[in-house]
Amino acid sequence: MAHPIFDDASTLFPARTANYPTATKIVKRESVEPVSTGAGTQSCHATDHGAFASYNVLIGIPYQGGQSCDHTYNNLEFHWVGLSNWQCVENNGNIQLYFNAGTKLGSRINSGLEACYPNIVGGFNCPDY
Repeated sequence: MAHPIFDDASTLFPARTANYPTATKIVKRESVEPVSTGAGTQSCHATDHGAFASYNVLIGIPYQGGQSCDHTYNNLEFHWVGLSNWQCVENNGNIQLYFNAGTKLGSRINSGLEACYPNIVGGFNCPDY
């Protein structure tokens, strides 16, 4: 008597010509346009918690609502900064950011913010904890 599973080896062992993926798909990441081109100032402070740092960034650019916040978040993610506890709010008419990020990411945070706000006088100075 034939065994119902083992007698049909084609279901257990697909043909070698099957179209299996051989490499990870590479996705091109597109750059994000600046939020503002107006000159402004910034202040960036962070608290080191060991495994992560909490950032407090005041950007002297007029707050433009949710769209600019989403744009800033996406640009930081584009620069390989994993964020948590993201808050983007208005502070006296300016942009205020609060977020957590991994340690040793200050230079990436600065690059991401500078890409969004290229005319900040002197660039960004978030610490690299």
